[in-house]
Amino acid sequence: MTGKLVGGFDSHILRQMYSHKSFWVVITLLFGLVWLKGTTTLDPDFGSHYKTGETIIYSGIPKADPFSYTMPSFLPISHAWILDVLLFWGQNKIGFVGLAFICTLIVIATLVVSIPRELRKFSIFPLMVSLPVILSRAGVRTQIIDWLFLVVLIRLKNREYLLPFLFLIWANLHGGFVIGLVIFSIHIFCEFIQNKKIHFFLLSIFYFLLSVLITFITPYGWKMWFEVWATISDPYLKKYIVEWLPFWNTVEFGFLLLSTFIFTLGFIYREKIGLFDKFLYLFLFLTSLSSLRHTSLFILVAIPLGSLLMKNFYESAQTIPFGKDRFRQLQKIFLIIALVFSTWEVRNLDVNPKYPQGAINFLTNNLPKGNLFSEYGWGGYLIWKLPEKKVFIDGRMPSWRYDIWPFKSTAPKNESAWVFKDYMKIAYGGDYRKLFDKYNIDTVLLPKENLYQNILKNKDKSFFKLITNLEKEGWKEIYSDNVAVILQKSYN
Repeated sequence: MTGKLVGGFDSHILRQMYSHKSFWVVITLLFGLVWLKGTTTLDPDFGSHYKTGETIIYSGIPKADPFSYTMPSFLPISHAWILDVLLFWGQNKIGFVGLAFICTLIVIATLVVSIPRELRKFSIFPLMVSLPVILSRAGVRTQIIDWLFLVVLIRLKNREYLLPFLFLIWANLHGGFVIGLVIFSIHIFCEFIQNKKIHFFLLSIFYFLLSVLITFITPYGWKMWFEVWATISDPYLKKYIVEWLPFWNTVEFGFLLLSTFIFTLGFIYREKIGLFDKFLYLFLFLTSLSSLRHTSLFILVAIPLGSLLMKNFYESAQTIPFGKDRFRQLQKIFLIIALVFSTWEVRNLDVNPKYPQGAINFLTNNLPKGNLFSEYGWGGYLIWKLPEKKVFIDGRMPSWRYDIWPFKSTAPKNESAWVFKDYMKIAYGGDYRKLFDKYNIDTVLLPKENLYQNILKNKDKSFFKLITNLEKEGWKEIYSDNVAVILQKSYN
């Protein structure tokens, strides 16, 4: 073994941390973990995306919801309609493992592109700290396309004439294009502050307005924007859906550690950070504080910025007495912290999702006469695996409301005006009788234990009153396994 042993670590190995080889080793590790996670975890909305893609291919863009009995007249806006088609095609052609492989390639390509070549050897610590955040949000999910397009937008920001074409594609792939437009406006503002050239500013405004207008070129036109607005302004969404909650509802040490690291070194080397990078980092940091859903976008900006700051720190250490040795000691500390926190958080990630496959097999052979009520997180899976029965609600529907969409109106007879609000009454309040009568619900499919996904806040309290009331009124258990239970109304 060559090199001097320092505190149990080989100094030669420590020096190798800052090498391009180490970067690719970490990237390879990330690839394996992300692919493994993708193949073992099914996103709750995969089924609805799959069936929407099938519907688009064989029947065209739906003009009313084909999957629910609570809001069948409502116009469903699939802000990922092209991805829905690709997921349907991919599942049928290459299977779920193949889809997971492609999605992993997208995630890894996004990370590689986000980090400039000259900073890659300094990105080991930011990458390792960010691993749990990336891993918890990766998989076969439509949201990862926003990751890729965010990074491409940042790389192309100085070629503004290309951005309208980028937004044309992005708007038809996912609703996250709105954040991209905000970042485009930040770029224009920073360029004007720095250069103060009116003609370039006016040209940038032209490309920005063109980018906005071009996002209307989707099958839904202006309604795509209304869907985005309905989602981000929905009070129930931000109160009950976990991924939309503020960051303090789920402590993510990788996020806290990396943001603390960047703010600390960022203050020291603030002159080395460009104005756009400062505003971009601050904007995505604030959005990640407001919603856990946006933490991954923040991480994609934090990794290259953290790498830049590590490079500056490394170069500064070379200029002071004993700087190299002290920096190596800090290397050890950074490495240990990254390994400890990442290992701890990755260890706690769920890799064994529980869906009611056995219960669905039973229901397929014993279809209830009436409608079926089930857990919110299982709605997309039921759409996919039990197409014979429509659902009460699924992950597409929490912001569906007739009183704001597309203009304020009254819900059609026997339909819900706000289905997520009705769902919460049933699941958390046990207030089911009127709604069950309204929709002719005679069967409920409920989780035997709490779901592995943290989909709804306070999910441990869900269905308690409902189950209690159903048992008191004589509903019979007709199926049970370690995942789900089916109760059916007794007509005796």
